[in-house]
Amino acid sequence: MGAMLRRLAAIRVRTPALLILFFLGACMSPGAPHGAPGDGVSPRRAPCILAIENHNWHDVHLYALTESGERVRLATLGSLEARRIRIPETLMLGQRIRLMAVPPLSREVLITEFVMPDDGRTFHWTLRNHLALSTLVVR
Repeated sequence: MGAMLRRLAAIRVRTPALLILFFLGACMSPGAPHGAPGDGVSPRRAPCILAIENHNWHDVHLYALTESGERVRLATLGSLEARRIRIPETLMLGQRIRLMAVPPLSREVLITEFVMPDDGRTFHWTLRNHLALSTLVVR
């Protein structure tokens, strides 16, 4: 009987101490998440990717056109080349863009409809030999 009373007393003492530690741990914040407002650090964003396949016989210069008319060069893609290009974060500020493909030795130019680059979004752009037959899939 005496051993049982000692166990109950030990449980009664440990239970409040464990509860206090539990609640303190739950209330304590590990710090503000990276990029929280007001900490002066920009939030981490999932990259927006342009996965492009050039089935054209020419090399192609790739640009992003903003709604304000700015043209940003993304890359130059060789003939029959495929590549994944990260869209710059400066273009991911809530504005729509158009993608433009320009073969340097051709009069043909391809400009897509407006698309919205968002966190984690991937654009799959397949450029055909005749640029008007190219496809753009947004995921």
